[in-house]
Amino acid sequence: MMLRITAGWLPRVVCRGNSALSTFRAFILNDQNKIIRSEVLNATSDEEAFTEARQFAANNDLEIWQGERRIARMLKGGEIRLLPSRSKL
Repeated sequence: MMLRITAGWLPRVVCRGNSALSTFRAFILNDQNKIIRSEVLNATSDEEAFTEARQFAANNDLEIWQGERRIARMLKGGEIRLLPSRSKL
């Protein structure tokens, strides 16, 4: 049985057996720190979301969010800077 909970910007949770995937977003930024696009990341932890997001950090900085929880800023090349949470971009 699979359970999905969705609501706007709230994180989606998908349960399969004993593991739960959450929906994270990588917001890819331009040189003026404006969002140019976003990518959905499905991961079981923050660390797994970082791994998934690295593919988008080759040419741009990005921020990783889980719903309204801002997790980190990833710099070009993949360096991670953990950030305090804030509710708006």
